[in-house]
Amino acid sequence: MAEVQVKYPSQIDNDTSLLDVRDRKETFLSTGINSTTLTIPVVSTVGFPDVGYISIDEEIIKYDSKTLTQFNASTRGAQGTSIASHDSGMNVFLNVIAIHHNILKTAVIVIETELGTEVKGTYANLRDRLEAIVKDFIVDEDVSSQIDGIKTDYVVTYPYYSGTLKVWVNGIKEGDITEVNPTTFRASLPLLEVGDELEVEYIRQP
Repeated sequence: MAEVQVKYPSQIDNDTSLLDVRDRKETFLSTGINSTTLTIPVVSTVGFPDVGYISIDEEIIKYDSKTLTQFNASTRGAQGTSIASHDSGMNVFLNVIAIHHNILKTAVIVIETELGTEVKGTYANLRDRLEAIVKDFIVDEDVSSQIDGIKTDYVVTYPYYSGTLKVWVNGIKEGDITEVNPTTFRASLPLLEVGDELEVEYIRQP
């Protein structure tokens, strides 16, 4: 399993999952550590991200939290490096390593997969693209044929997202409707009569 994983699209990513980095961050071991030490004592962790990777000599260490004077490691010998003992006073660096690039690469690929390839640069920006995607799912439908002077519940062709349903009765937008389920809505009184026009608009579920 990867040491860090992109959250999107199930969740929005953050500095932890995408790994925050800082320029020229360096500190020093305040005490020597052996190959099993997981609390890495240093002079200061100020300026280091809350979660990240540090390197000491040739070893890369992943830490999941920190105090003012120590990194709490979760993985020694991360990213295929060798675990080793390190003497007091050794440099501790926050380096930008391959995993930083690879996490961002994965995130970009996931986003591109979600958006698809049909746009091909025909839209000026992402907002226009997203609006175009939504429009592909907007349905305008005439359900007047269901009016029989008795029923109050009407069925649309596709399941709709809650809150997106709009209803017009004889050309006038109707505000008093009830979403019964994703394909059914209930019109308000007075009862609709044969010959009335009943039109709907909604965003359908894929």
